[in-house]
Amino acid sequence: MFLQVCLRNLAPQYAFSWSDAACRYFFIWGSFLAAARAIKHRRHISITIISDALKGVAKRINVIIIFAIFFILVAITFRVGLQGIQITSVQKSDALPFTIAIVYAAIPVGAAFSIFQLIVTFIEDNYKLSHPPEPEKEEGVVEKC
Repeated sequence: MFLQVCLRNLAPQYAFSWSDAACRYFFIWGSFLAAARAIKHRRHISITIISDALKGVAKRINVIIIFAIFFILVAITFRVGLQGIQITSVQKSDALPFTIAIVYAAIPVGAAFSIFQLIVTFIEDNYKLSHPPEPEKEEGVVEKC
């Protein structure tokens, strides 16, 4: 992108017509793939004031509800992405030699990775809730009563 801006201003006859579109398309793909990575590392925006206050069964129910809602939203995104591919399969890119469907493919691919990460995260969270860690005791330390 930097090279394109420099060439457009300094030597317009050598400017690239495709680099702007390529940057946009890479940004779109990166965004959808990063969403799955954010799920894996639990980096999505969340408000945890209620879930932090819950304990035991209420916390497990809360986790199930949150994951169910998130799963439904990502599944809808996957389906709409597939429809977008079908609609744009005949539309050509303005600057690159492929159809816009390649760009729209980022939606279901990112959603599929997100669904996978949601399932893995759900299993991990349920395991942690059903098997809380035992407090570690230091060797040689006598507990006072």
